Amino acid sequence: MKRSRTSRWPSLALVFCVSGCIIELEKGNRDSGSGAGSGGSGGSGGSGGSGGSSGSGSGDDAGGGATPQWADMNIDCDVSLTDTVWDEGTCQAETRLECGDSVLATNANGPSQLDGGAYASFWACAVVGPDSYTGNEQHFYFEHPGTGYVRIGLDSPCEDLDLFVVRWDGGSCLHPELSIVECEGQVSSGGGWLYIWNNTPSGYVVIVDGPNGENGPYGVTLNCEDYDPFAR
Repeated sequence: MKRSRTSRWPSLALVFCVSGCIIELEKGNRDSGSGAGSGGSGGSGGSGGSGGSSGSGSGDDAGGGATPQWADMNIDCDVSLTDTVWDEGTCQAETRLECGDSVLATNANGPSQLDGGAYASFWACAVVGPDSYTGNEQHFYFEHPGTGYVRIGLDSPCEDLDLFVVRWDGGSCLHPELSIVECEGQVSSGGGWLYIWNNTPSGYVVIVDGPNGENGPYGVTLNCEDYDPFAR
């Protein structure tokens, strides 16, 4: 997995970084004690945390099923990536995401905690088949700063991978039996983006998953710049 934090043009996605440099993580996992998408419901309470709301959509201003320029990482489908290191206690990548981060990673040999039943029937993230998403995922923890709208983009030109964002405190692995009060999904082929909104600092897990067990390279970008989906 490679990570950069930068405000960049797509052609410079993996070349320059403003406040940090590209990080290459080792292969494996470690033991530990510790558009087209339709949005779920926001609110307060439950295991997912308190406060805030979120949304996604298919319009140009509210989200969509095409990878926007700010999330396009010019991915080489023949690139050789080491497997993302993830924690068995939380099922999350060891490197947490922050505003402005872009990660280039693969879901190969990631955890396999969730399926279409969780995304659709239990959490209402998106309209997907209950028997889908039975392969490997990757989970990235993100602390929303509570500043309003955050856009999350997925670039997946090589395999059909989809994006889900779940409000969760990150203290344990996600699994279908959990009570989740907020989940958003973007399931367009090739990538896309969605937004979440919160006015208090809150934990989220960004998930990349293949509907039919696909594995491959992808990019995820967090854009916390000023954004109002309802501005005209």
